Amino acid sequence: MPMNAWCLRPYALGMLARLAVLIGSLGMTVSNIGRITTLNPMTVPALRPAVKPVQMSAPAQAPAPTLEGVRRSETEDRLAVVYSRPQPARNIQGLDAQLQGLNERAAEVTLKIKTRTGENLELRVNTGNSDAGQSSGLLADLKRQELLGSGEGKALAQLTEGVEKALAALMRSGGPELDLAGLLGYDRSQFASLSLDVKMPVGEDGALRSFSLHLGAQENRLALATEHGQFQLRVDANSPLAEGDPAQRQQAIANHLSAIEAAGVRGQADERIVDLFKSGFSQMHGLLAEAAENRGSLSSPLRLLPALAQRTQALVSGLADFDASFSSKSQRLNRDGVVTSKSQTDFRLSQKTELDMRRNGDMRVQQVLDTQLTATIMQARNGGMLIPEDGNYDLMRIDDREKQRTVIEAVAGDLVRAVRESDRQQYTHREILKQHRVVDQNTTPDNTFAREPLI
Repeated sequence: MPMNAWCLRPYALGMLARLAVLIGSLGMTVSNIGRITTLNPMTVPALRPAVKPVQMSAPAQAPAPTLEGVRRSETEDRLAVVYSRPQPARNIQGLDAQLQGLNERAAEVTLKIKTRTGENLELRVNTGNSDAGQSSGLLADLKRQELLGSGEGKALAQLTEGVEKALAALMRSGGPELDLAGLLGYDRSQFASLSLDVKMPVGEDGALRSFSLHLGAQENRLALATEHGQFQLRVDANSPLAEGDPAQRQQAIANHLSAIEAAGVRGQADERIVDLFKSGFSQMHGLLAEAAENRGSLSSPLRLLPALAQRTQALVSGLADFDASFSSKSQRLNRDGVVTSKSQTDFRLSQKTELDMRRNGDMRVQQVLDTQLTATIMQARNGGMLIPEDGNYDLMRIDDREKQRTVIEAVAGDLVRAVRESDRQQYTHREILKQHRVVDQNTTPDNTFAREPLI
């Protein structure tokens, strides 16, 4: 049964307040705006009769922000709350004006949820400066189509902790980290899809620029960008043969993490981006699969005899199909603290599984793992300062490609063929430049092909 119209407000306002605290701790020009002292719904007509106020303690060193305005649309489908510093304040008319009151340097967090009943809930929090640059503010905007049911309300309340932890990790003062457990394990019996998006203005070196997580029935996507690079990851939610046992799955993840680390070292990629990419890859494959196991909703089982299905499963990766990539720009310093090399690195890794079930007991499986690494590295000679404009440096270009294909065939319930082929091509091209002219160059290929019978 639907909840009372006002029962959603405690969940929403509580989440707004906590999101505000997290966003307000970014150390930007709005460093303390989100630290709300007291919001008492009983004193604001638009919020009555909400059950109880949201309490937050304000830091002693900063003046408490004041409630500048609360606006609701005539249909009561949207709720917006605006805070500003005590000094300058101006009246804000209408929700659209409130949303436009923050300039392009505003930080923005958006949480979107679609329920199993088809309703949509959108929660957006902005914090930044006024157009005049004389005051700072926070705006929280809530949109909904219909009232949430009791189960949906409980699921939203449980999701709050996961949102808090994810944002706290992303906005860490030492640089972003990933803590996605509370989001990846959201209640899929109540919510059909979930997305969390974060957009940040240009900030400190290595700080978060953007983050995006979209979880749904068909696929799950993760993307992150910092000052040093970015990565993207898409995981298929309905891959065949993705129900490997935990040990098989963890071994496959570990193998991929080792390959990612090796690619980062060879391409001299930014270590922070590589570490974030590895963390995202591990969590999106490991935690999503664990959550699916807990729900009992891994990929559909093969319509094969148990012994054949078990043997087939053991010969593939045990991971859901995916596309993953990262790119970074990096520089290294010498012992004197000056830049001695710069690199541009791009890496891509993907898996695609095809399953052909001809008739009961007859099948063909093909799983392809594709890896690509390209990098351009400029290196000063003798460990000195790199000055690209002078045209005196060593240049290295890397182009690596590897394709691994696993083919499994069964006839009348018997495994008749299983083979794995690996084709690796690595090229390292080196040039020596003097006054922008190439005076020496060479290319070192390293190509291998291997064919391994699996039965």
